[in-house]
Amino acid sequence: MSSSVQASVIYRTLMMDAKIRVLTAQSLLGGATAWDSLPALKVEFCYLLVRRVIEAVTHGALLREQHRYKALKNVEAAESGRSHQGAQGWETAPEILKRLVQVSPHALPIPIKAPQSVGDVGVYHFDRLQLSVNHGRLIELYKKSCNFLHAKSPLKGDFVAEVDAQRLAYDQAPNDLAKGVEFLRSLLWKHAAITLADQAADDPRLPTSPQLAWILDFGNEAGHEITLIEARAEPEPTN
Repeated sequence: MSSSVQASVIYRTLMMDAKIRVLTAQSLLGGATAWDSLPALKVEFCYLLVRRVIEAVTHGALLREQHRYKALKNVEAAESGRSHQGAQGWETAPEILKRLVQVSPHALPIPIKAPQSVGDVGVYHFDRLQLSVNHGRLIELYKKSCNFLHAKSPLKGDFVAEVDAQRLAYDQAPNDLAKGVEFLRSLLWKHAAITLADQAADDPRLPTSPQLAWILDFGNEAGHEITLIEARAEPEPTN
């Protein structure tokens, strides 16, 4: 990373962006708004917000594991005999997510509950929130947004059937959106973001131990503040 800004500051900024977009989408979906006279536009705008939240999650994971990600690109290029520079769609969120989960089992945010004080002063335990989290779920939600953010060609297929299908999709969209936004909120509101130790071999897919954790709490809905606490793994004792 060439930026002089600390990685934790960049990550916190990405998550602040995600918080604002999640709350905006929930507000639009949860009550009467000026958008209600144009329900199709409200659906499209909310899906744009969802897409941007998923991109923030993806870029946050890429920030933490950028060296492993770049190393994987080189490994795959060597295995295929082609340069990764020409790979199409490499930097889209779904493709990034598919590769990030190959280099780290902790690539995605880990949703957690409120901390509990245990034992010694200053020692806290975080239970994991019971939420099914995998990159496939994020990719599915991301791809669904594409159906509402790109116009369909009137020259392909049966025009009347296409219009009917779109009408049905837009009718179902508010319910699908509410579930998707609630999932993103549960995933992010309190979460841990883990970075692995430097890879010990040429293949970045080989696991290493967690080295760094950022514990985030999005806090009050009314405020544009996020708490980030950094924790580092204790060095292994040497003989």
